[in-house]
Amino acid sequence: MDFDGDKKMSKLFEIVGKILGIDPSKINDESSAATLSEWDSMNNLIIFSAIEKEFNVKFTMNEINSVKNLGAVRQLLKAKTGRSDF
Repeated sequence: MDFDGDKKMSKLFEIVGKILGIDPSKINDESSAATLSEWDSMNNLIIFSAIEKEFNVKFTMNEINSVKNLGAVRQLLKAKTGRSDF
């Protein structure tokens, strides 16, 4: 993964960490609403809204409801942007 990919990945974790009040270094691809008690349904919408704004993408409700963890979010971002450096 190149520097830009590392930067984007870090940004994804920073967004989630900031919203949930968690140190981004404690967040990984397996992080989800099931593994982080702070990640409730309201924060889920806030997280996706912030990701849409930061990465200039739009998610459908089906996409939001289908992702199980941040690894899946990263794959969805990859599909939406056509980039492979996430």
